Amino acid sequence: MKEEEKSQFFALYWGQRVLCNIKQDSVRHMVTQNIDFGTRGDYLLLKSVWSITNQDLEKLGFKKDDQIDCNEFGWMSKTAKNPHYIEWSRSEVDIIRSLGYALPWKDYLLGHLIKEGLIKLQE
Repeated sequence: MKEEEKSQFFALYWGQRVLCNIKQDSVRHMVTQNIDFGTRGDYLLLKSVWSITNQDLEKLGFKKDDQIDCNEFGWMSKTAKNPHYIEWSRSEVDIIRSLGYALPWKDYLLGHLIKEGLIKLQE
């Protein structure tokens, strides 16, 4: 991945304290314009969507009673008559990212972003 693309990806998490460096894993910095994105062993420490909380789902407009499941194909609503996969709008994707969750970007799946060293998932 080109440096310009790395910068574009890191900018999606602007203002969040998720930026780490391989030399100081435990130190989190805020993503701002002062960071030279991705060129010094930087990566983003993000939450897995598999671990999304009910509180965060409520921020996306779901109710506590809604049954949402996440699997390798995406998020599924189980409360509808016919269970269906949820297609997120651009604003909902922005909200999910603003909550610190890792999402695919462009044609890059999470596995590729992890392999490239751009992200690590919190345990």
